Amino acid sequence: MSIYYEYDFRTEDVLIRQGDNAPEILHKGDQQWAILAPRSDYKDEKYCRAVYLGQGCWEDLRRITEEEAEEILKAWGYSD
Repeated sequence: MSIYYEYDFRTEDVLIRQGDNAPEILHKGDQQWAILAPRSDYKDEKYCRAVYLGQGCWEDLRRITEEEAEEILKAWGYSD
């Protein structure tokens, strides 16, 4: 299974994880990853638009390696 990550370099508080399953999002301070899915009145609409349509805040997202994602998670206080 191939997993890759997108990191919001503008806010520095959002990671998006994509692989074989539905994309997931994690905000710094969240307890767990959440499915990134379009919904009305959804705080992550810009990320949904970026991932699913290539619009929204796509210019703020950068693909990073799994190792870089692990370092970000560690800096945020998450452990294995």
